[in-house]
Amino acid sequence: MNNHYIKEELPDDICKAVDNILKVNNIHDIFDYNLWIAGGFPRIIQYIRLNNLDPKKVLHNYFYNTRGDIDVFASKRDDVGKFFRDKHSKCTACHTSAFAINMLNSYDLITNVQIVNAFFYNTYEDCLDAFDFTNCKYLLYKKKGKYMMLKDKRADFFTKERLLNIDICASPLLSHRIIKYFNKHKIQHLSDSRET
Repeated sequence: MNNHYIKEELPDDICKAVDNILKVNNIHDIFDYNLWIAGGFPRIIQYIRLNNLDPKKVLHNYFYNTRGDIDVFASKRDDVGKFFRDKHSKCTACHTSAFAINMLNSYDLITNVQIVNAFFYNTYEDCLDAFDFTNCKYLLYKKKGKYMMLKDKRADFFTKERLLNIDICASPLLSHRIIKYFNKHKIQHLSDSRET
């Protein structure tokens, strides 16, 4: 696997949309706990940017029509624990699954926030390296109060071309994930990349 990551600062209009979503879901301060967001939500933020789309419309579709979620990651279990100790009284609908603590806010029982507590990563790059599809390799974090996007430099190309590129073939659920991606994200073909 040949992953090369690039960083970009998000523009103000996108930052406002991200702030709104995180505040509504009571996770606007996750970055203060050394947590970050990776996968689908940052991917849809980048899709908005690449296509110069209205963030409100696209995010509404992502959460309400395609049942998108927000996946939060950490480098240590203690950081997740501290986040939940501080949020305990505000988490009105929490339940655990095999890999995450799932949070729903009391205003919007559609948006699922998953705080991954089964896998931890030393660096942002380690987190992205663990994703099976290049198309998912987007990560949102804050640096000096600014929203930053870390992404695989190939991800935009595969997304734009509606190609699914597989970087890791280790999951027994890979075939199900491929089908989900084709159906949910309008992917038309698997890439013929020789890197995998």
